[in-house]
Amino acid sequence: AAYVNRAAVHDLLGEHEMAALFATRALDIARKQEEPVTAGNALALRGIAYARTGQNDKALADLDAARKDAPVLASANAAALQGTVG
Repeated sequence: AAYVNRAAVHDLLGEHEMAALFATRALDIARKQEEPVTAGNALALRGIAYARTGQNDKALADLDAARKDAPVLASANAAALQGTVG
């Protein structure tokens, strides 16, 4: 969870590449520890970081994968990125 938090902070600071790196580390740990919600959070955060750096294919792939682990969170993030959430 610490790496997920670090990813979120870097994203808020506009450091999207660092956010993606920390999210990837969080994802690796979550998968090894079989924590699907943390994995979903990491995928969603990485997807957002990818979207903010113009890597839209990677962003959509991560958000789609996150829907399997944390469906409500991933769907909300995907909708926000598409501008459908007020």
